[in-house]
Amino acid sequence: MAGQIKAHLIDTIRSEAVRDISTLQQTFGYEITKHNIPDVWSITQGEGVIVASLDTGCQEPDHEDLVGSIIRKHGNVQDGDGHGQHTIGTISANNNDKGIVGVAPLAQIAVYKVLGDDGSGTLQGVIDGIDQAVADGCDIINMSLGAPVDHPDFHDAIKRAYNAGIVIICAAGNSGDVGELIYPANYPETISVGAIDDQNIRAWFSQTGSNLDFMAPGVAILSTVPINSYQIMQGSS
Repeated sequence: MAGQIKAHLIDTIRSEAVRDISTLQQTFGYEITKHNIPDVWSITQGEGVIVASLDTGCQEPDHEDLVGSIIRKHGNVQDGDGHGQHTIGTISANNNDKGIVGVAPLAQIAVYKVLGDDGSGTLQGVIDGIDQAVADGCDIINMSLGAPVDHPDFHDAIKRAYNAGIVIICAAGNSGDVGELIYPANYPETISVGAIDDQNIRAWFSQTGSNLDFMAPGVAILSTVPINSYQIMQGSS
């Protein structure tokens, strides 16, 4: 099936901060402290929840701040781009004495490499990843990726996941105030997420549209990247 899909992350400050894990004490970013995430941890830290990461993969072997978090890898998942590893850390980096902490540090991650090391892939590859995540019994699918146009087969895969009871979280896209989201975020079965900064203001790059569901921190986010390092990145991812 024809069609290209890309990871959605703005690269403007991507290389600004690379930090060695041996020297970085645990940092709580504004995405944690300004949104009362520690209060939620008294109720749940994501225990028993499996999140499928459909992205560029993850570090192999596992990043030292994600030991125990990644429970499943579908095929060769080595991340040569860093986007997938960054989103995984944002979700589930360990709450320990080093690095960062994810919003759900006890959630478990299943990794499906559906994008290449250049951050792009095919619609069919993403569809296959969705179907595999459904077959594996994942609770949530995270897709920080997108295409500019609808495709019926893509929508059908989203519907299969939705009908299986899976929560589908998707990046809104990074093309600014264009009045429409990328796909799959634009599908009604997904939960679409745009980006705000530390002042709760919409990021200039964050796409808008009638199907936008939530806004979440997406500017200057420090998270995990290969190999056992950290970078600041931004985007609706």
